[in-house]
Amino acid sequence: MALTVNYKPKMAPANDEVVPTVPPQVLTVKDALAKAIAFSGQTGTDQITAFLIEIVAANFNEIELEKVIGEIANATGLGKRALRNGLKQLKHQVLGSNPDPALVLARVVLEKVYHGVNLRVSDDGTFLHYTGTHWEETSPRLVRHHLLTELSANGYETLFGWNIAVLAE
Repeated sequence: MALTVNYKPKMAPANDEVVPTVPPQVLTVKDALAKAIAFSGQTGTDQITAFLIEIVAANFNEIELEKVIGEIANATGLGKRALRNGLKQLKHQVLGSNPDPALVLARVVLEKVYHGVNLRVSDDGTFLHYTGTHWEETSPRLVRHHLLTELSANGYETLFGWNIAVLAE
């Protein structure tokens, strides 16, 4: 089972304007089971890997994971051991060996918004975003907006005593 997902980079905003985004929804066990049941033997490896990344981000407990893995295995014909190993590798890639919550947040935003490798910080502290053909400067305000939107989507209302909704504006 391959563990890479090919993303196409999105175009970066041309100015400092904050692009409104719909906060990403946290995957529930019910939704994960429904999605797993919809898979088939024809489901592509990239689609399964992307779903496993969602499962890692959802942080299910062991029982919930076993239910979802069982449904994926039943629907696709993949072995449970291969799925568990895939999840373990992805969890290590996404969270690292000793996850720092700030690092986890940064990695989730990099995957969801900047597709993993499409955001860089130059030596002078400028953020650069890959447009698909070249690197363009990206506003720190926009990066902050994406980080705070992810925090808000995961149930956080304040950060160091500040209202996240106000900070994200």
